[in-house]
Amino acid sequence: MSGVKLPSHPRAGASFVSSQEQRWETYGEVDRSLEELGVYLPNKPSFDQPILEGTFLTTVSNTDLAILGTEFLSWFSYLSELLSRVEAQLLEVENAEETIVASLRYNKRQGETQGTKRMTAEDMRDYVLLSPDYQEIALKKQRLTQRKKLLQVRVDVLDKSLKMISRQITLRGIDIEAQRIEHSTNRGYGQQETSSTPWRDR
Repeated sequence: MSGVKLPSHPRAGASFVSSQEQRWETYGEVDRSLEELGVYLPNKPSFDQPILEGTFLTTVSNTDLAILGTEFLSWFSYLSELLSRVEAQLLEVENAEETIVASLRYNKRQGETQGTKRMTAEDMRDYVLLSPDYQEIALKKQRLTQRKKLLQVRVDVLDKSLKMISRQITLRGIDIEAQRIEHSTNRGYGQQETSSTPWRDR
């Protein structure tokens, strides 16, 4: 690093970053407006997240299959709601980040004295990335993005599991109906044979 001179970053201060976050903060307001309409975050299910394993779907009883579907749906609804709230918060941080970046670029350009060589696009990018103000908001964005990705994976798994359960319930319903029709047909055939027997014996 000897001989390498990093650009100076006169910090606007933590209050600047906080002010930009507050400027774009609408999540609480929107959340309260939804609650007034009766839309609340579902309670966390009282049971652990269910997991499909091996041949469970083909060996479980119809009653247990229905219970399992309800458990998967409860967790899917809960985590989907959490995911949407993280996405809403992430939108706020992204808007605040964009404003902070624009402010850093604008102030840097304004600080350049007449006759000095203007910064290249690459130099300006490095200047912004090395700014403590930018790094502070970038860390908040990173945390929310990581949380979103982890929640999205779990929601996708639950969604696929629900589709498998739904398909299994449909197949079982078709099988039950086919057995009912077959039983009804065989029963009717047997009654027909019994009623015709005396006629043949005449």
